Amino acid sequence: MATADIPPDTARRRLDSWKEIAEYLRRDVRTAMRWESQGLPLHRVAGGRSVFAFTNEIDAWMAGHPAEQAGSGQVGVIPPSGVASPVAAATPSRKTRFLRVAVLLVAATVVAMFASRQTASTSNVPLRVSANGAQVSLIDASGVPRVIHEFDAGAVLLPEDEPRIENLTTNGAPDIVTSVAYYDDKEGRSLRSGELVGLSTAGDVRWRFGFDDVLKFSGGTVSGPWSFADWQSDPSTTPKRIAVAAHEATWWASLVAVLDHNGRRQGAFVNPGWIESVLWRSKDRLAVAGFNNMRDEAMLAMLDANHSDGQAPGSAGTMFACVSCPTTAPLFYATFARSELNRVTAARFSRARVTMSGETLVVTTVEIAREGGDATAIYEFDKNLQFIRARFSDTYWDEHKRLELEGRLHHDRARCSERNGPTAIHVWDNARGWMRVAW
Repeated sequence: MATADIPPDTARRRLDSWKEIAEYLRRDVRTAMRWESQGLPLHRVAGGRSVFAFTNEIDAWMAGHPAEQAGSGQVGVIPPSGVASPVAAATPSRKTRFLRVAVLLVAATVVAMFASRQTASTSNVPLRVSANGAQVSLIDASGVPRVIHEFDAGAVLLPEDEPRIENLTTNGAPDIVTSVAYYDDKEGRSLRSGELVGLSTAGDVRWRFGFDDVLKFSGGTVSGPWSFADWQSDPSTTPKRIAVAAHEATWWASLVAVLDHNGRRQGAFVNPGWIESVLWRSKDRLAVAGFNNMRDEAMLAMLDANHSDGQAPGSAGTMFACVSCPTTAPLFYATFARSELNRVTAARFSRARVTMSGETLVVTTVEIAREGGDATAIYEFDKNLQFIRARFSDTYWDEHKRLELEGRLHHDRARCSERNGPTAIHVWDNARGWMRVAW
């Protein structure tokens, strides 16, 4: 089960209509509306039509406004049957009114002090959010989980599919964003496309996104189901955007889409091979990494996040050319050849993942997947995508030694042609095509 922290939040109940808010206040709806103009803490959903509030926020506000608690003779608490209304009762003396106000002020002070102590005692204990194949839960300071969302039957989550807390907008209300890689009909063994879901902390579904694309390639049509592989929000802007990658569950096509804070798609990039990693380089630049089936090599692309529609370059005249997609090439596209160990062992495609180390862009290709640490190649680029260096991991050379002992390699590291690491990559140039870049 995957977990993620969210900011601390005191125990509270959400009121989802004017009627519920008025009932909690023990006033009528018109009074609640009037108090909103006086600072009663209310929230509105997008568009401003619906209103909601939290009981702890109302309690804190009421504690500082004793006149509203006592009523002002305009609209009072509806009395039980047979009890005279306070409006109809005789007007109290000046001394009586003074004593009542004094008592209310003391009571309000005590309530405020208690609320402050309660908040202080829980402010350092963050809530957590967790997900499994059935549901999403919030875990409070007591450690007790509360289910806030249930997935459809058959939801399959990848190990890295942890729900995350994202302040997507400026309204201060956090979103819980969670993903499902795909839905598996275990009886029929049929798959359904994955999805990304935006939730409130109360469990309300704010938005959903899933791919339903039908892509036409020279070699045929690819229509899904689309399995989610990775997603990341842009940390540098508000409202935030989200980049999400998915690949066809069986075949080689993949998509990367940029979504706005409401889960609405703004553009998509198509690749002839599975993309499994996305990374916001800046508010305008999105790095994606995976594999290119046409070139039979790992790949890295840099997209313009504001104009992301397009497809991988160099596919014209091949079965991998998308004839239903824009032909726009990304800002940068490079491929990374399979290593000697990958070829000798006939390992699966050497897919790439992209991360950051300071200002350095790091691309890691899995040459041999193994327990205890993959054998990888590591490539580094500066912020302008200029190559810095490349090397193999220590686990790569451990595997090299193993293959020597098994007689599958007939040279040691000192005599290996790649003893200093990978020797070249291929970069697409719009004018000259694929260019071999060696070092």
